[in-house]
Amino acid sequence: MNGGWFILPPSGFVQQGVQAGLAKKRRAPLNLNVMFLKTFVNKFSRRLKMLDFLKDLLKIGLTAILQMLIAFSIGTGAAAIACWYYSIPLVFSILGGILVLGLALALMSDSIFDR
Repeated sequence: MNGGWFILPPSGFVQQGVQAGLAKKRRAPLNLNVMFLKTFVNKFSRRLKMLDFLKDLLKIGLTAILQMLIAFSIGTGAAAIACWYYSIPLVFSILGGILVLGLALALMSDSIFDR
C-alpha cells in the first residue's frame, strides 16, 4: 500500500463476508462439564475393566487353591486313618496328603498328554 490509494468494497459486503467466514470456522463450544464427564467415564470404565480382570483372576486363583486344599485334606485324612490303623506315627499322614495333591495336580493340569 505504501501510502497509496486503494478501493474498499461496500461495507455491507465486507460485513457479510466476515460473518460468513466466521460461521464456517466457528464450532459449537464444548461444555467443559461434558468434557470432564467423558474423561471421567472413560477412566471409570477402564478401572471397571481392570477390576473385572482382577476379580476374574482372584476367582480363578481362589478356586484352584481351594481345590488343592480339598485334595490335600482328603489325602491327609485317608493317610491318617491308615497310619492310625497300622500304628504308624501320624506325622507320616502328611506324605499321603502330598501324594494325593501331586496326583490331583497331575490329572487336573492341561498338558500335551491331554490330546
